[in-house]
Amino acid sequence: MIYDFILADVCHLLGVTPEEVYANNRKAGAVRARSITWYVLSKHYGWSLSTISQHSKKHHSTVLHGIRSIEDAMVTYGDVRSVVTQIRGVNYAQLMHGL
Repeated sequence: MIYDFILADVCHLLGVTPEEVYANNRKAGAVRARSITWYVLSKHYGWSLSTISQHSKKHHSTVLHGIRSIEDAMVTYGDVRSVVTQIRGVNYAQLMHGL
C-alpha cells in the first residue's frame, strides 16, 4: 500500500524504523516520520484526514496537528523541507501500478 511505501522511505531518510513509528513512539524522529508521511499523503496525494487516520490508527485531530507541524517546520528547517521534497519527487502511485 502507498502509505507503507512512503513511510518506509521517510523512515530511511530520517534514520528511524517503521516499527518505531507504528509503536506509537514519541521520539522526535518517529513523530517527524509520521507527520511527514501524513503531510505528503494529504498535500500531494489528496488523502483526507479520515483516510489517513484510519491507516495510521490515529485520531484525525492528531493527523491534522502533524500535518500543520510539518507545514511550519518546512519554513524553518531545511532538513525537513529536503525530506519532503525528496519524497514528493517519487511517484508512488506509478510504482504501485507497476507492482
